[in-house]
Amino acid sequence: LTETRINPREEFWRPSKAEQVKANFDAAFPQQDMTTTTRIIIRNHEGFTMGACTYPLGRTGNPTNAEEKACLQTIMFGEKWVFEIWL
Repeated sequence: LTETRINPREEFWRPSKAEQVKANFDAAFPQQDMTTTTRIIIRNHEGFTMGACTYPLGRTGNPTNAEEKACLQTIMFGEKWVFEIWL
């Protein structure tokens, strides 16, 4: 029996360039109440978390709108994060 080890950083996360950060997000959309919550994480090129948050986005009509709202919230969080940390 051969044991195979998968390093999640190599398989699922690709680092950014040294002078950049990378933002990832995901939207949760339970159909029973049609509310959306998004999770956002910002990492540097070494994979260290530089910022993370969860936002309730309220009612949305469908999963596509949920992803759109989550993407927009990620952009706004990133802009705020850059402003507070780097300026």
